[in-house]
Amino acid sequence: MNMELLYTIINFLVFVALLYFLLKKPTQTAMNQRNTKVVEDIRLSTELKDFADQALKKSRERIKNIDQYKKVLKEEVEKDIEKLRLHQTHKSEEELRRIEEDAKQKAALQAINFKNRLEKEIKQKLFEETQNIFQNNLDTKAHDKLNKEYLKKLEEVQSLR
Repeated sequence: MNMELLYTIINFLVFVALLYFLLKKPTQTAMNQRNTKVVEDIRLSTELKDFADQALKKSRERIKNIDQYKKVLKEEVEKDIEKLRLHQTHKSEEELRRIEEDAKQKAALQAINFKNRLEKEIKQKLFEETQNIFQNNLDTKAHDKLNKEYLKKLEEVQSLR
């Protein structure tokens, strides 16, 4: 019985040795690949953790400085609003000047037209009065009176210019 046991042990040892020589290289390769993958995963995890820590740190700083950031942003917006207001005021003033200039030009044209119309009316009246004088054979006093009225109206027209 001892021999059987010895053969069994020798068979087992040969089997183990055979398995060792046949499976050693593929097992080592698989373990090395697994080890490399685990090391790479740990490195990537560490990088991601560091990145997340930096992002968290920046976020906490922003939260701490949010009041100052709001203040700076508010000042920038107020400056922009003031620039826009000044620009709009300037444009409005230019438009007002243009409108005033147009109104002055129109008023001058209307004054000229009014003056020309008055002159035409005065000439027409004078012509009619002169015809009346000739028709009625007015005396020189009436004629002098009409001439003075004409001169007076002519002076009024001249003063309108």
